[in-house]
Amino acid sequence: MLNFRPLFNLQASAQAPSYLYRSGELIELSAEEVNFIAHDLKIKHYLDMRTVQEVDKNGKPEQLIDAGVTWINFPINDNNHYFRTKSNPDYNDYYDSYKELLVLNKEQYKNIIIHLAKVYKQGCIFSCFAGKDRTGILAILLMLFVGVERNDIITDYVASEKSLLNNINYFESKWTKKGLSKVQYAARLTPSPQTATLLIHHINSIYGGVSGYLDDIGLCHSDYQDMLLNLKLQLTKQQVNVL
Repeated sequence: MLNFRPLFNLQASAQAPSYLYRSGELIELSAEEVNFIAHDLKIKHYLDMRTVQEVDKNGKPEQLIDAGVTWINFPINDNNHYFRTKSNPDYNDYYDSYKELLVLNKEQYKNIIIHLAKVYKQGCIFSCFAGKDRTGILAILLMLFVGVERNDIITDYVASEKSLLNNINYFESKWTKKGLSKVQYAARLTPSPQTATLLIHHINSIYGGVSGYLDDIGLCHSDYQDMLLNLKLQLTKQQVNVL
């Protein structure tokens, strides 16, 4: 499964099950993987942030849909043509792209969080293509929202590297299209802690913290109060289990 793991990057248990999981696209799954997601983890909802064009090209997660998972597309779009033409974007390029995504997709982030607040207890995956950038941004927002420590947020962000490099052949069409070698493309799959650090600083300095960003995109506290309290409780239980 491409870049699949619980939010907070902690292991769930029977006493503290995970409500939210982050992932890359889950299109080519084995029967065992489908069973693990739909039945063992009891995930009922799949929030897909790929663009309409990506869904048309790569397909919906039909195996999970057939297993009873409800799939909804919340496309996160960008118009950063400069970023997309760069062969080897650095951490500042990713940071600039992330800032732009937060502004361009305010309504979509609002819709995603409202939907998560309604269904999160039923088990949810949120994902994009690789599960690193668009998914990483939402994970950072949610972890700030719950009160996860900055260093733990950064650790979760860079944890994508291991899964993505282990599955690097999945991206062969991408590096071929860009005229890159496999080794060169591997750098694009390696998230920099500096990107996450800069984004957290940006959210705090421009919006006064994640609550300010949620206010800015038009959310009311009542939209997410129950989810906030329960995710904080879940995080506390998971941290106790780890200890």
